[in-house]
Amino acid sequence: DQIGLAWEDPTTGERSESVLVVPIALGREFAKMPTEIEGRSVSRLVLDSLQVSRYHAFINLVNGNLMVTDQRSTTGTFVNGVRQTRSILANGDILQIGPYQISVSLGAV
Repeated sequence: DQIGLAWEDPTTGERSESVLVVPIALGREFAKMPTEIEGRSVSRLVLDSLQVSRYHAFINLVNGNLMVTDQRSTTGTFVNGVRQTRSILANGDILQIGPYQISVSLGAV
């Protein structure tokens, strides 16, 4: 399963978009994020801000739903403005990690 993530760099305003294969780890340090979970390769997305924890959040499929789980980050993970420890993601949701507002597109090709 692939999802599209799009965001603007909080410092430069430069827009980025990625289509990634689930599971996805998000964090500040590439080396601190898992490379594999349950035998599946993990896509790692580095968000360059001190407000982002080294390994901040994890997106995975759980019972057919796309689930984001906060990895005990210091600043929290927000879905549509609400702080969540664990939340199902839907198409068009805004995932906030540190200063990054990331829009989620399901069924991205």
